[in-house]
Amino acid sequence: MTAKSAPTAAIKARKQTSQECLAAVERAVKAMVKAGIPIESASVARHAGVSRTFTYQNETARDLIDAAKARTKAKAAAAVEERVTAISDSWRERALNAEDRVREQREELKGARGQIADLLGQIRDSEGVWLHDERQRLLAENDNLKRELEKARRERDLALQQRDSARNATDRARHSKVTQMFRDPDNPRDMD
Repeated sequence: MTAKSAPTAAIKARKQTSQECLAAVERAVKAMVKAGIPIESASVARHAGVSRTFTYQNETARDLIDAAKARTKAKAAAAVEERVTAISDSWRERALNAEDRVREQREELKGARGQIADLLGQIRDSEGVWLHDERQRLLAENDNLKRELEKARRERDLALQQRDSARNATDRARHSKVTQMFRDPDNPRDMD
């Protein structure tokens, strides 16, 4: 073997090994994408049976891994957005129902106030004399209406709380999903 053919053979062998490693990386990336395994250089190297150094230093391998990461992140982002939308729709529906209930309670309260005003105006007869028999009945009815009014206020407050809770839950869910979507798996601080 001549001095010139030895480096040529070594270069050829290195290229062959590099091509085999690239093929293994490509197979590993395809398998990991298909299985839904997160794509990272270290995990691709482990699945492909190549060194991590190869996945970091070989430009073609790095490009394959980066392209797969981008595809899986796009799919994950779409899935997260779909889940966030479903959760938001559910909470939005609850908030709308709570707001409808608040409107109904306000109408009931308005009607009760009008009825109380009518009853208070009927305590005297046309000559301004108090009607003793009617007075007892009207006072009892007034007390009953006041209890109903208080109950309606509590129901309204509960409906307002439910609406606010639904809105807060929607905001928390959206924030959580957006945070998950843009989390960097290579950064241990983002894994919380």
